Amino acid sequence: MRAMCSRARAAAGSTSSTLRPRASAAPTSARRSPRTASRSSSWGHDFRPAYLGLADAFEALGRPPVLALTATATESVARDVGEQLRLRAPLVVRTSCERPNLSLAVVPTPSPERKRAALDAIPARERGAGIVYTTTVKRAEELWGELCEPFGEGVGRYHGDLPRDVRSATQDAFMDGRYRVMVATKAFGMGIDKPDVRFIVHDTFPESLEAYVQESGRAGRDGEPARATLLYRVEDKRVHDYFLRSKYASAPEVRRVVEALGERSAGDSVDAAAIADEARVAARKVAALLHALARTGALAPRGESFVVTDAERIREASPRLADEAAALREADRARVRAMMHYAERVACRWTQVREHFGETRDGGCARCDVCAPAGPDRRGASDAASRPR
Repeated sequence: MRAMCSRARAAAGSTSSTLRPRASAAPTSARRSPRTASRSSSWGHDFRPAYLGLADAFEALGRPPVLALTATATESVARDVGEQLRLRAPLVVRTSCERPNLSLAVVPTPSPERKRAALDAIPARERGAGIVYTTTVKRAEELWGELCEPFGEGVGRYHGDLPRDVRSATQDAFMDGRYRVMVATKAFGMGIDKPDVRFIVHDTFPESLEAYVQESGRAGRDGEPARATLLYRVEDKRVHDYFLRSKYASAPEVRRVVEALGERSAGDSVDAAAIADEARVAARKVAALLHALARTGALAPRGESFVVTDAERIREASPRLADEAAALREADRARVRAMMHYAERVACRWTQVREHFGETRDGGCARCDVCAPAGPDRRGASDAASRPR
């Protein structure tokens, strides 16, 4: 499993065909499980389109038994994962995502000053190690500098712009206790299993409740009490609005990519970087569009690129591709709204989480900020909920 997954991650920027020869070299015992199945859904359409090639990798391996695992998937995501991996009548086993030792809290921070005060108080109050998550590299650097003032050398930072060796050394320092607090983007945490993390703080609300639950779940893995706190400010939605604009191709961008491809004939090679330059569209968006066209049969993977198989189908694809991108964008907007609703609604946090993931058990948790409001008060939450978005 680990061998295959490392190859999938290495191929993150490549076409799905890259997965096939590498997967075939993996030991039989390693050819079974996508490490986090929800990636093929939430990341496959946009962030890592090569994950959409996992089904081809399984075909190349002779369709071995497949075990798809994730800690956080709604029913719709689970269905999408099954479709993307081409699973045949899969057996779906769902267990509760609730963690009885993990307390959830939301602290309204209507101003940067309130957020800074709340952020400084949490590591001072909580014992043990913790992770402070934020959404951008710039903000991670700012937070790291701010937290180094009161907490000194026990604070590290981790994000995708740091060199690989620095990231590795930083992770090791956190795992062995040299860093007590890690300031990080979501780039940090995949595969991290540090049992004594006592607190998680989200400086900015993440893009979905799924992401929030998964990142919060990195606390308390030893079974001892732990706490996850969201510092909520409605204005932080602007960050997600920006990301959504840069994530999916707009209708004009789709047309330019299709026009660039329209100059190719059946049998011609298609290089994603060349199309991106020609169409003046971000390479990540182009990669997702090329994989979408490959799923229709208009293109076929070949090595690190694609080959045109049906030029007419490419020319007819523009409206459908634009509609698909718009639908994915709206689905992401809905996930942001669900995250905001969780923060603004004064109701048991774990009940809200259970409802989101389709669990039906009633009753509060007796340990969140709503059921057991011993922590910071919630003044301003109703004001935040009533503000225009």
